[in-house]
Amino acid sequence: MGEALKIDPALRFDDWEEVYKSPSGYWLEDNLDTKTVLSITIFIPEAQEDNLFDSYQW
Repeated sequence: MGEALKIDPALRFDDWEEVYKSPSGYWLEDNLDTKTVLSITIFIPEAQEDNLFDSYQW
């Protein structure tokens, strides 16, 4: 994660989800044993706003 944080210093750890979240629209899940990125999830930040989701023209 150290390398990932150097590339994107905006990454923040989310205690609830237990992932690193970027305002750029992706999450990183890390493996503490191997100290590597386990998975990358890419999303549309606006899609997380449930009350606005249906108002967008996808």
